[in-house]
Amino acid sequence: QSYRFRVAEGAYALTLYFAETKNTPDRTFQIRFNGVVYDNQFNIPRFRDGLTDAALARTWANIEPVDGVIQLDLESGSALPILSGIALERRTDEQLGRLRWADEFSGTGLDSRYWTIDEWPARKVNDEDQAYVASAATVRVDEGRLVLEAHQVNEPDAIYHSGRVHSLGKIDFRYGRLDVRARVPKGQGVWPAIWLLPTHPYRYASSCDARNPDWQGASDCDAWPNSGEIDLMEHVGFEPGIVHGTVHTRGYYWVQGNQRKGSVVLNNLGDEFHVYSLRWRPDRLDMFVDDNRYFTYSREESDWRQWPFDHAFHIVMNLAVGGQWGRAGGPIDPSIFPQSLEIDYVRVYEVAPAASEVTN
Repeated sequence: QSYRFRVAEGAYALTLYFAETKNTPDRTFQIRFNGVVYDNQFNIPRFRDGLTDAALARTWANIEPVDGVIQLDLESGSALPILSGIALERRTDEQLGRLRWADEFSGTGLDSRYWTIDEWPARKVNDEDQAYVASAATVRVDEGRLVLEAHQVNEPDAIYHSGRVHSLGKIDFRYGRLDVRARVPKGQGVWPAIWLLPTHPYRYASSCDARNPDWQGASDCDAWPNSGEIDLMEHVGFEPGIVHGTVHTRGYYWVQGNQRKGSVVLNNLGDEFHVYSLRWRPDRLDMFVDDNRYFTYSREESDWRQWPFDHAFHIVMNLAVGGQWGRAGGPIDPSIFPQSLEIDYVRVYEVAPAASEVTN
């Protein structure tokens, strides 16, 4: 099964959309670009991540043509995949709008004007194994970078301690471009994330007590997913080199098996820094890694169930250990710790022509 694309010179992101049913049998196949093997055992059921009622999308970045051609070959000893689409997009440097706010982490400590450190017990959300604590071991600024570090501690409160920060009530924005340059940890059991939550979580909630600010992890409150969630970067250690981008809404989220998401392959993921970007407009969300777009979510209609992204959100960055997804590929490997998520900078820009709103 082969496809040939004649293209101009440059680097391209190529996305395959696999239109497989929930009953697809376990099987693997090889993916080659211009004769080079990029994945020798791509397994659709394994990579579906519970996505049983929507297409699995996987992007390979920085594909360069040979003699003006990009050739895709899919080879299997059994049945080949069913593709609903192939997207090929040339990487371009987007002209950035006006810089509205940035944290370059150039000081000696975390700037409390912008960030709050979370202190949470283990199992509060997603059955995560770590407790989030406020200590120099788990959250610190070191040589111009924010470091969120996970340690095995075997304390009464948790086996692992780690760090999580958010900008709620300090840096909240609606529309614009968010750039975060970061390096993720490696090893089975880590689950780093850069994401956004609603500043007013009860905007579309129907079953919550708004007098209680602690809505996260509350089983009797539907602020999530009703008011939305934007996951710019998630990585689980049992999938080396894979970054996921996802949105959660009442209409589309993982409990229903129809969440809207994309994923991108980065072979040097845990060794190098990458720039994760969100471009947020009134009718569309685009996610990029190093200016390679790998996920787009468009506004279908005015119904909040599909598009709750019409109000301000804030930034969350954390390094989870284990949890439902972090342990999905097997048990946590205790020999890998300590592990850290390092953030070089966080920047928010305007995006023309839509007006960007940032409060500081």
